[in-house]
Amino acid sequence: MNEEYMLDSSVWIRYFRDKNYELTPVIKELVERDVVYMNGIIQTELLKGAKSEKNYRTLKNIFDGLHFLEIDRELFDSISEAAFILRRKGITVPLSDLIIAIQCVENNLILMQEDKHFKFIKEYFNLKLHHIMAVNIGEEETLQDSETDA
Repeated sequence: MNEEYMLDSSVWIRYFRDKNYELTPVIKELVERDVVYMNGIIQTELLKGAKSEKNYRTLKNIFDGLHFLEIDRELFDSISEAAFILRRKGITVPLSDLIIAIQCVENNLILMQEDKHFKFIKEYFNLKLHHIMAVNIGEEETLQDSETDA
């Protein structure tokens, strides 16, 4: 089975800004294999940060080449239920992260991310994560690379 992915804005930002980003080869391969999805939340988060009109058009052109997922009423029903469940557990996450996470769950996508909120969502929903995060251990900082958490 060909796994498909959504990349959170945290990953895209590092991909575009950090020349030595560990995931750059992986992201390039996923884009070439045509298995990367985008939604309006992530696209808007990224395009609002464009440095110039030319940069905006370049980014928009890249994103237009990806699969795009719409958000419909049925998805908002699922998002609302997820927010209700999390809230009853005492967990509050940004609505944008919840939309991204539930859209990944409903479309069986692996979410590549570097955002702490998704781990809280994963505890209660079948969210598949692929992440690389800096973790502080005592005085030193190390990179923790984990494969897909299913």
